[in-house]
Amino acid sequence: MKIVKAQIESEQQATLGEGPVWDAATGKLYWIDIKSKKVYRYDPVTKSNESWQLAQMVGCIVVVTDEKIRCALQDQIVELNTTTGEQNFITALEAELPDNRSNDGKADAAGRFWVGTLHMPGENGKAALYRIEKNLSVSKAVAPLGMSNGLGWSPDNKTMYLVDTPAKHVLKFDFSLTDGLLTNKEVVLDLQNAAGSPDGMCVDIEGNLWIAFYGGKRVACYNPATGKQLAEVTVPAVNVTCCTFGGKDLDTMFITTARDGLSEDDLQTYPDSGSLFTAYPGVKGLPANRVII
Repeated sequence: MKIVKAQIESEQQATLGEGPVWDAATGKLYWIDIKSKKVYRYDPVTKSNESWQLAQMVGCIVVVTDEKIRCALQDQIVELNTTTGEQNFITALEAELPDNRSNDGKADAAGRFWVGTLHMPGENGKAALYRIEKNLSVSKAVAPLGMSNGLGWSPDNKTMYLVDTPAKHVLKFDFSLTDGLLTNKEVVLDLQNAAGSPDGMCVDIEGNLWIAFYGGKRVACYNPATGKQLAEVTVPAVNVTCCTFGGKDLDTMFITTARDGLSEDDLQTYPDSGSLFTAYPGVKGLPANRVII
């Protein structure tokens, strides 16, 4: 099995770093700190981060245009203009469930915004995955879930994968790109024996799944057809939260981490927790989709 080491790309102290999205058009990486209610945009050329403060915890973002992104907040979707800083309400999301908040999400190849949720007190079965259409209609696509987390699509867009963190498994669905419908749900990866909890996920051009393990100090690559682990990226941080491919050739893996919940001893042993890391696993990833409005 191939093992690669991640290195620090940008030294940060994110409480709950998450949601990296590579925007190929601008050559920059968006990422978030959920609990600090911030969105960052990292420029790998200048090694600098811009940031925007939001009113609520932010679970994920998707790119709309070179200057606009949509942010899934605790109970709503807002659009942020990164040039002016203006934020506009787009639609509500689980506003009737005050103990829930948005979590991981992505845009599919047809430009829909998929957003998962979690129940903050941690009760199982209270989470769901939602599909937000171009006309802003919101549909509950998968429920109940323990915690809707990392998601992604196969290279041919015929399969969608979804991490349910408390269940420690990855679900697979037949996916219709035309109408966004999901059918034939099944568990494709059982991760009960894996160290840590499966969190964020991305897919490479070969269709393999790269999964960040919270509490597991790594990103692991699995073949969804065989269930076999193919590779691992070791990260010098305990809580590895999410990963995505970026860079000019989509061969750089960007990895987010968190300081949340770590003891003083943990932070002394892993002082770079909360930083943004990169690794070169030897494979290219799929490009991130933009939301189409």
